[in-house]
Amino acid sequence: QRFKRTNNQSTECTMKFTNAILAAALAGLMAPFVAGVPATTDIYYHEKPAAIGPSMWTFSSAGLQIHSADGSKLIKSHSGPSLECPIGQGCFFFDVVTDGHKYVWATSLHTSPNRVDVFSIESGEYVGAVKSCSTPLGLDYLPNREEVWVRCAGPDGGNPDSAHQTVISTSSLAAATEEVFLKDGRAYGRSVFHDTLGNYGYSTVHNDNVVYKVDLAARVPVSNFTVDEKAQASYDMTYSPENKHVYVRSRVCCSCGFDGADLGTCPSSVQKIDILVGPSAGQNVDGTCGGGCEGSTADVLGVIEYDTVGGSVVAKHNIKEGTGFGATPQSSPDGKHIVLFGNDGGKNLRILEAQGNGQPSTVAFDIPLDFSNVPPGREAVRDFAFVQWKNHDIIALSTAFDNNLALIDLSMTPPKHVNLKLSNAAETTGSGRGSGRMIEWVYGTDYLWVDGAGANELYVVRLSADGDISKAVVERTIPEVSSSLMLYVEDYADRKNEMMMTELIKSVTADGAVVASSDETPEAVDEDKIVSEVKSQLQKEGYLREEDDDEDEKANAIAIAALAIGLVSLLLNIVLLLHITMAKKDTAGPESAPARDDIVTLGSKRVA
Repeated sequence: QRFKRTNNQSTECTMKFTNAILAAALAGLMAPFVAGVPATTDIYYHEKPAAIGPSMWTFSSAGLQIHSADGSKLIKSHSGPSLECPIGQGCFFFDVVTDGHKYVWATSLHTSPNRVDVFSIESGEYVGAVKSCSTPLGLDYLPNREEVWVRCAGPDGGNPDSAHQTVISTSSLAAATEEVFLKDGRAYGRSVFHDTLGNYGYSTVHNDNVVYKVDLAARVPVSNFTVDEKAQASYDMTYSPENKHVYVRSRVCCSCGFDGADLGTCPSSVQKIDILVGPSAGQNVDGTCGGGCEGSTADVLGVIEYDTVGGSVVAKHNIKEGTGFGATPQSSPDGKHIVLFGNDGGKNLRILEAQGNGQPSTVAFDIPLDFSNVPPGREAVRDFAFVQWKNHDIIALSTAFDNNLALIDLSMTPPKHVNLKLSNAAETTGSGRGSGRMIEWVYGTDYLWVDGAGANELYVVRLSADGDISKAVVERTIPEVSSSLMLYVEDYADRKNEMMMTELIKSVTADGAVVASSDETPEAVDEDKIVSEVKSQLQKEGYLREEDDDEDEKANAIAIAALAIGLVSLLLNIVLLLHITMAKKDTAGPESAPARDDIVTLGSKRVA
């Protein structure tokens, strides 16, 4: 039986509760006056400017520029010299990633020794750097472990003891880094991580036909699987959380430099090679291996689909027959679709649909693209964005060879495809480096950014309010901005806090207890309802007796309920103040942009 409180005990409880509240309030009010000496930390936090908010970051040889998410304002810029980039050579950032709540990380190849540069999400300021393994190329953020994994080429003449991966703690820049060695010698490659993979990740190497399974805790490879017995190696790779399969692009050896060869022109490294696949299979002829054979007639092994649960290869995929050879796989963030960017001169886009674990993926769509001016056998697309906007599943992709942005609506049958002209320039505004353009979606809004690095321009595309891709427009062209990497950055902890406050406000206004006017001032509090609810809760917890109706008990109930009303009023004022503050901070777009909670998204293109 629950213990019942006496009148004196209830009064004592009330007084203790009241005193505790008053003590906490006084402590908060007096805190600024207690310290009698200047405090550098206090000055920093009180005088620093407001957070820059959701923004688009563009890295280039000239440094870094940060724009508002709608492109209307340049918020901050860092010159190359301020980032310690060599004068005359400029900056060379190879990859960038955000942890979504504190920092932006960028691999820096313009410094020696190589490092990862770190920037503050809140202010955009350069924080410093963390030393990395040699030739840092890829970056992956693992949110559940609060770690950034850096994929490097590994040992070289200047750093013979370098590892192939460096692990950086995002919770402390001063924490010691850890290293992972995959094999002997130098080895470029890619890595995939995801929380559905548990304690493991996978890494490819450019000079071996195996993919390594890495223990994230022990920091060592624990096993590997063979891509294909006839493959020379692998490089590009993606992961689908839908079926827990990895998709690996195989690399082969091919003949070159003579009539009838798999590849017309040989690269610099040529030797007699035993060719295992393609038209020259079984011959020992002049040839080459690896990336140089991508798109050649020997590139027939295609994409290997491997089941990480069952530990076996379940399928091999290639692009549409008759269009070309070989493809780079990329998964949608939810893993339901895997896009094959083919070496077909920009003719077609093949999209696979993930099936159950252990089951081969199937061809969902073959979508004609018809990009212009793409050389035969070249991969036309470098970057992409998956967007779910107003119940439309949209893929956005572009090429450096013409000025069109392809928008594909997968929610329609058959998929709808339109081209949006980014520029009226006679020549392409795309960069000569690589084959595609960078594309970034401003998460939760109707904005897409596309680079025009060849003309030092950026294009801000706005999707229509109803999601119809044929109504998309180029809303803004930003001139005189060089770009080699582009990243949308937002403090998602702020977003989460804002959503929590919104839900709290909804919860206290749902029953009409508080009604906010247009200037967000509370107008009315249903005191009788609060008193009744507080009294009921106190009786439930045993602080008041339900059967006792004397005057002292009533007085206790009224006193505690009055205190509760005061606390609720204080809480509501704090919530409304925070709500107004967050609303002022939100610079994700113009006032006409839809509310975030109306949007369902597939998320970032990165699979973390």
